[in-house]
Amino acid sequence: MMKRTLIMFLVLIASCTFQRMPLMTIESYTEVDIGMTVNALVEKFGQPINKFSRDHQVIYEYVERFQLGNTPQSVVESRRYFFVIESGSVVSKYMQIKNQPPYRGEDLVNPTDIP
Repeated sequence: MMKRTLIMFLVLIASCTFQRMPLMTIESYTEVDIGMTVNALVEKFGQPINKFSRDHQVIYEYVERFQLGNTPQSVVESRRYFFVIESGSVVSKYMQIKNQPPYRGEDLVNPTDIP
């Protein structure tokens, strides 16, 4: 009984202190205005997944994934949001959407083939 109470207490504490990272979505992407500072961008959405340097600019990359299942192969769409930073502010932004290829007939398992 004491062990169960302790576990429930720890779960409660962990759920109270756990903070979910901000998520970049299509809606939040539209909220990022040209001229927004890098500090405001990072404060609102966290650190980017990647940073690229190009000439005198830095590109911040955020990713949103849509999954059907819990495996890496279950990603059905990914959206990559890019923010071009120059002199500490967003000067441009763009996104790329990648869809996984559809299933082919030969990929499907025939139930009669399962031993």
